[in-house]
Amino acid sequence: MADNCQYWIGECNYAIGDYFQAILEFEKVFSYDAADKKDDAQIMIGLANLKAGLTDEARQDLSWFLTFYPNSEYYSRAQSYYSSL
Repeated sequence: MADNCQYWIGECNYAIGDYFQAILEFEKVFSYDAADKKDDAQIMIGLANLKAGLTDEARQDLSWFLTFYPNSEYYSRAQSYYSSL
């Protein structure tokens, strides 16, 4: 459950508009081998970069998401954001 807690720390930072800290927190989710929040964290990294005005980074993050998480429940959402960039 530690990966879930780490993910929600990222969500809290995202919610208050601290996008750079949110990205740092979401990236920590990937350090957990059995994390089930990796796809969630990856799309949120892309969205945080988008909110921070870092379009190139957001495009790269969302492209990575689309490549590595084709079965994610967030796939169509990521595709929509990616298409709009």
